[in-house]
Amino acid sequence: MTTNRLSQALDDLSTEAGSYASYDAVVAATGRRRRRRTVLMAAAAVLAVSLGGGVVAALGASAPPPAPVAAWPEPDAPPRPLPATGAVGRGAFAYSTCVDDATCGSWLVTDDGSRYALPNPGKLSPDGRWLGYGLSPDKYLVRDLTGDTVWTVTGGMGGVVWSTDSRWLLLTDGTEPRQKWYLRLDTRTGEQRTSDVPFGFADAVLPSGEVLYTADPFTTGKQLLLTRYDPATGAKAEIQLAAGDKESAVEPDGQRHTVVAGPGNTVLIGLFSPDLTALLEYDLGTTDMIARHEVPEQAGEWQLIGYLPTDGIVLTRCDDEMTDVVLLNPVSGESRVVLTLPGKAGVTLAASDR
Repeated sequence: MTTNRLSQALDDLSTEAGSYASYDAVVAATGRRRRRRTVLMAAAAVLAVSLGGGVVAALGASAPPPAPVAAWPEPDAPPRPLPATGAVGRGAFAYSTCVDDATCGSWLVTDDGSRYALPNPGKLSPDGRWLGYGLSPDKYLVRDLTGDTVWTVTGGMGGVVWSTDSRWLLLTDGTEPRQKWYLRLDTRTGEQRTSDVPFGFADAVLPSGEVLYTADPFTTGKQLLLTRYDPATGAKAEIQLAAGDKESAVEPDGQRHTVVAGPGNTVLIGLFSPDLTALLEYDLGTTDMIARHEVPEQAGEWQLIGYLPTDGIVLTRCDDEMTDVVLLNPVSGESRVVLTLPGKAGVTLAASDR
């Protein structure tokens, strides 16, 4: 399954019926496997201590230290409906998955490990405070999970992406296959501004509030041409990125680029050959390429999800049974799995320092 087909399948989850009972059985099994690995590792550590210093008795006589709170708790808790109003606590991640053709759904997992069922796929802000999700075909809610504020967007909109500072949410109606109509929501004031100038695909919204468009490779000959557009003033600026492997910077179906805003004034562009193999990081001010990040070589379907300044580059790796959420350190190049979800899942992850 290509990246676009997976994304389309996740977008269609709102029209699919799911069986929570069957899904929970898979979640429970996944949790048991991960807990069993944790127990075995802990047992090995205690054995090493006992062999080295003979302090097993002393350890047994003292109270065990409290278990650390995971930055992204496993989704093991039974799902419950998300309350219509009121605070539920900051979100750790929101995800949608299909375990099989008949078992699909969307959920929010909060800091305390609670799991809430969502009517449609959710978009969680990087600080874990705001959650966007469709309530009905004509109503999209952007809700403060720590208070009572709810912003309502009408017109059949759906969330696309958050700014890295969690202030702005970019939405689209998705009516056109190429040149779409977009809307930018300011969570501080609730102000909504449209951004319907046909520059291409709107892939990001920067902390400045500018919408970052990527030119359609169908019309630009696969060049890396970006446009910064301010919906409030109408100001725009084209950005031709510095030299890179432009021929492979297009998704396998040839329809578009993979673009994610990074920290500060940077952007990531995905490279494909034919699958996602590397990420080029550019400075939008100088247009220079400042880094190349290699995607881990582990087999599976890799997808670029986001860039959390405090945690690193967020990727997912899917196979036929589960989805790993992977953090890639942009300095060392090391990667680690921070979460495993059943089935082919789409996820938005909040930062660990939320």
